[in-house]
Amino acid sequence: MAGSLGLNQRFAESVKKLVGEEKWQEFRTSKSFFRAERSFEQEVKKAFNGRDGEEYYINFPMAKLADNPEAGLEADCWALTR
Repeated sequence: MAGSLGLNQRFAESVKKLVGEEKWQEFRTSKSFFRAERSFEQEVKKAFNGRDGEEYYINFPMAKLADNPEAGLEADCWALTR
């Protein structure tokens, strides 16, 4: 259980880095983040097997985040790759 909670914290820290400190303060309590966090918990963590080349997508519905293709964020969708 502690490992699972640690992954959730690392996910939140990664999202904070992705959106920036200023945006994070508001974003962390939004429905968009709640849905993304739930998707990470219920889908990505369960499907992850540690193989190189894995790719997962986290959607931030209606978040209106600025695209950052270098970080894998486009159109409120974040591509996570291993």
